[in-house]
Amino acid sequence: MFTDGMPDLNPQALLAGAYVGLFEMGITFVLWLMALKNCERTANISTLAFLTPVMSIVFIALILKEQIASATYIGLAFILSGMILQKVLPKLCDKHMPIKP
Repeated sequence: MFTDGMPDLNPQALLAGAYVGLFEMGITFVLWLMALKNCERTANISTLAFLTPVMSIVFIALILKEQIASATYIGLAFILSGMILQKVLPKLCDKHMPIKP
């Protein structure tokens, strides 16, 4: 930017910026806020944010037919394992260490 100057603003670039701002940033955040406001426990909804990378990789592999690196699958396994542990561990802890009143 300092050596070549500012890029030219053309209609295609402005439309791309408007698309990103509206659909990828604006509407999605409004929908996410509505989901958080309408649920009883926000913890249940907030874990859905971790499914976004999993869904993205599935879409990239199936629709775009891109090759997915093995390290990506390892990362996805960590994400899914963490989500499973988040649900299973509290139940196991409650069963083996009940809280006495």
